[in-house]
Amino acid sequence: MKSILHSVIRPQFTCLILGGIVGFISWGEHRNPALALIVPFVWILLENPTKASAWILGYFFVALRGAQSASAVFFGESSESFALGIGLWAAMSISVAAPWILGAYFCRRRSELSGLVAVGAIAIAILPPLGIVGGASPVLSLGWITPGGGWTALWAYLGLILLFPLIPLKKWLLPALIGLCVPFLRHTPEDHSIYADIKAISTRWGRVSTVDNVVDRIGLISERSKQEARSGIKAVIYPESILGDWTDSYNKPWKWEIASVAKSQGIQIAIGANRQIGKDLWDNTLTLQNAASTTVIGARQTIPVSMYQPWHNAGYTSDWSRSTNIRIAGHDAMVLFCYEEHLPGIILSGIWRKRPEVIVAVSNSWWGKGGVAPVVQERHSESLAKLFGIPLLRAENT
Repeated sequence: MKSILHSVIRPQFTCLILGGIVGFISWGEHRNPALALIVPFVWILLENPTKASAWILGYFFVALRGAQSASAVFFGESSESFALGIGLWAAMSISVAAPWILGAYFCRRRSELSGLVAVGAIAIAILPPLGIVGGASPVLSLGWITPGGGWTALWAYLGLILLFPLIPLKKWLLPALIGLCVPFLRHTPEDHSIYADIKAISTRWGRVSTVDNVVDRIGLISERSKQEARSGIKAVIYPESILGDWTDSYNKPWKWEIASVAKSQGIQIAIGANRQIGKDLWDNTLTLQNAASTTVIGARQTIPVSMYQPWHNAGYTSDWSRSTNIRIAGHDAMVLFCYEEHLPGIILSGIWRKRPEVIVAVSNSWWGKGGVAPVVQERHSESLAKLFGIPLLRAENT
């Protein structure tokens, strides 16, 4: 009996560990998620449903490991928040792995359909409703291997997955795929602070604490915007929620410090804040102050549980059909709000509806505390911006 258990458990444990290794190599500091390319192909090759399930669970658990520490800090760093962080990490990982696990058992006697099921699992994991927790999708590898390939590269990748079960001697193709990924594993830092005459301003201001803290920030933003205007910049973008929760008490400082500078200096100023739109309902917004008017756009998806709470009429709004395209300094831009950087479905759907000239990602990562979560978040938006050859601007507060 012991030898039987050993022969069953050991291969599954090996697959779990190997999946975790690929997740670790793919997602972290100083590296690109190029190796994630092989995830669906290994899943197909394993055929045994328990091995395939262990492989995919290992990959997602390690790839999404930043969710635990980030959630613990976000909810207060108590023992209860630590446990909640573990729970959210497990729930997120299992959720995105679930289509793959169910598909593995569906294909147990239909191996020729495993390619179709893998493509379906990728789609289900990045589209609503499951897509609100989607992350670390294998499609993100394409940005580093086929930069500028766009939809053609994406459809070709999915087509290869679809046909993979039918390829003779397909197991010998895996080393070639790994070899293809290796040259692209190391990440080279890039400057995402400027595009044409638009500048994204990153800050280290931490979490908003008091009303006075917000008023001080408005003053700092005003002075920085004047400096940038004098250097020829036409628009400046500040991080998501940099002013915290907006109240009417900020109207006068905004008028004196932001609106007046936009008008006198001829510069557009975009600033993130949370705005109340109902009794217990909020919107995560970016306000673009022009010389004579303001334009406000809101996030399509905020963080589930902490911000997005669909089980009752409170928290933050969610609407994937919403457009976050905006004209900044004469350029068509698509704005990503913090958590949206993690969601391939959000980014792809926005590009599908209207391809932007530049992607603007605004984030507030004070909760990251130098951990892996903010790095993984940035790699997500970088990956798809590279895939479609679209410049990326990032304004981040830490």
